[in-house]
Amino acid sequence: MNFKIIFLAILTLASCSTVIPSYENWMGEWTGPEGTSLIITNLGQEEYQIVIKDLDGSKYFRGHATDRGIVFTRRGKDELIRHGSGTDTGMKWLLDKKNCLMIKVGEGFCRN
Repeated sequence: MNFKIIFLAILTLASCSTVIPSYENWMGEWTGPEGTSLIITNLGQEEYQIVIKDLDGSKYFRGHATDRGIVFTRRGKDELIRHGSGTDTGMKWLLDKKNCLMIKVGEGFCRN
C-alpha cells in the first residue's frame, strides 16, 4: 500500500473542507444609531434568529452560519452579517467603535 498517496489524498480532502467559525460572541443585542439595533439568537445547528429594529419597528429573519459570517434573506436578497469596526460601517456615529457587526456600509451596530 502506498502511504504517500493516501496521505496526500487526506491532505487534499482536508484542504477542501470549510470550517464554520463559532459566532457565540455575536449573540445578544448590538446598538446602532438613532434607536436601531440588531439582536442575534442562536437557534442551534448553525441557525440564528435575527431581529433588526429600526424606526419602522422590528423585522425578524432566520439566518445560518457560513465561513464569512451569518447569512439571511431580506426582501429576496441574501445579506451577510460580518464583523468590522465603526470605521468599516461608514457611519459617523460609530467611527470611534472597535467591536461592530455590519450588514452593508451604512448599516452597522456596535458594542462598547
